[in-house]
Amino acid sequence: MTESFQINQIFENSYPPEAAIFCNKNNLRIVQMKTTNGTKRFQIQEIPLLSDEEKAQNLRNERNELLRCTDFTQINDSPFGEKEKSSYAAYRQYLRDLPAQQGFPNITILSYENWVK
Repeated sequence: MTESFQINQIFENSYPPEAAIFCNKNNLRIVQMKTTNGTKRFQIQEIPLLSDEEKAQNLRNERNELLRCTDFTQINDSPFGEKEKSSYAAYRQYLRDLPAQQGFPNITILSYENWVK
């Protein structure tokens, strides 16, 4: 049986897995609404678009977390040799330079593993 789904469609108590698949394929989401009389309600909604300012802030937050997580690579007693420390230092510079990169904030931040390749 093929079910048809649409934006703003509401489900009570639960939603079928096919609705989630439909949403994933169509860049939509299922949001739990306010419970009414003990009944859970779910609605198919469009995913709101982020402004460039919101995207930029999200990327800066992600970048800052990656910098924080790689801080230890630069201390004297880090478990890395000079070559690895130098590579991490270059990666950290890449992270700091992201806001100046062409296309920012519509870019993807590379993990260290993908950047080093």
